[in-house]
Amino acid sequence: MQKIYIDCTHTYYSGLNTGIQRVVRNIVKKSSFINDTSINIVPVILYNDKYIEINELPVVSYTKKKINIKNYLKKLYVKIRNIISIIPFFKKILYSPSLTTYLNRSYDLIAFNYLKKPKNNKKVFFKDKDILILLDATWLDSNFKLLEELKQKKVFLISIVYDIIPITHSRYCSDDLSRAYSLWLNKIYPLADAFISISKTVEKELVSFMQNNYKDINKKFFDHFLLGVDFKDIQYTPNTLDAKYKNIFIKDKTYITISTLEPRKNHEYLLDVFEKLWDSGIDVTYVIIGRLGWKIDKLLKRIKNHKELDKRLFLFNHIDDNALIYAYKNSKAMIFASYAEGFGLPIIESLHYNLQVLASDIPIHREVGHSYVTYFDLAKKETLIKIIKENNFNKDLNKFKYIDWEESTKQLITKSLKVTKNNEA
Repeated sequence: MQKIYIDCTHTYYSGLNTGIQRVVRNIVKKSSFINDTSINIVPVILYNDKYIEINELPVVSYTKKKINIKNYLKKLYVKIRNIISIIPFFKKILYSPSLTTYLNRSYDLIAFNYLKKPKNNKKVFFKDKDILILLDATWLDSNFKLLEELKQKKVFLISIVYDIIPITHSRYCSDDLSRAYSLWLNKIYPLADAFISISKTVEKELVSFMQNNYKDINKKFFDHFLLGVDFKDIQYTPNTLDAKYKNIFIKDKTYITISTLEPRKNHEYLLDVFEKLWDSGIDVTYVIIGRLGWKIDKLLKRIKNHKELDKRLFLFNHIDDNALIYAYKNSKAMIFASYAEGFGLPIIESLHYNLQVLASDIPIHREVGHSYVTYFDLAKKETLIKIIKENNFNKDLNKFKYIDWEESTKQLITKSLKVTKNNEA
């Protein structure tokens, strides 16, 4: 029986359930339902420089106090680093990706106190022709020495690529992330047998980049699979939500944006748009939902000092799936103004709940949203303002259908098995 191992290291240690972690959790969950007696799919994590099997992925319970502790520790480190890094010797150490990863875990340990020894400490013994899918954010959690050993054992290594934004659009990313990602890509390239992207757009971008920067890419396998959408496993109970939260969402006036707060997601652009709408007498509500990212001090200051905050402008950094579904079901439209994306999962989730979507006109959004999305020009804010003013975005979403996470998982496993067949040919 062939074994397929799925690396869930970063999701396990971060406890997050957004973005990449949302993908990891859903694929791991649905992989247990794949009815194929010839393969065995096992989730694994790195622990003490080895891979061990896990039974489940923990979810951290976030509270405002815990989040504030973590943010305080990060800001404290950055301030100290900026002072000490004047000395060249210390600058190299303090800005190393490995130190950043270690500190991120330390913040989580102190703030959330959940980083415990896994219940199942069963070490994985890889065999010839086993598959290891590096599904998680492995640029933050990788043991390249171990991966080299697995490569020598003829284990197939498959790297999942969500995007190459830290390289192609580094100005929108933190310096730590860009450095970590570039280092990871240089090290994983000679080791990986295949690179499977989460969209056709990302696959094209990746191949183009590697053709210009790496040798022998014809020896690598490239493909892509599609992410899914599926909330049916979540018990939706709107009656348990706080009344103040529910009152914010009015179907004929509330617009939402769901994404991490970071420059690439373009929240400043959207704030400009809504300020112009409010100034022109348009009574609309704008709700931002997403965890705090990087390079957003100016944005946060603008939001916190805004005259419409908690009136017609709202910010939620951590909500559960129950509250998220309520937002999808009770808003007028979801607006996604990203400069660059790997997929844009909130677009699919919005359409799934019959929610109109307004998105920036970039290739990946066209691939994902097709004709079901109303697109606007990032170079001209007036196009989005006009769309909202004229209510010119009533797409017929009744025929919209998209694959669920079970089908997404099947695609990934099928294409991973194809890698082994290609190598045997």
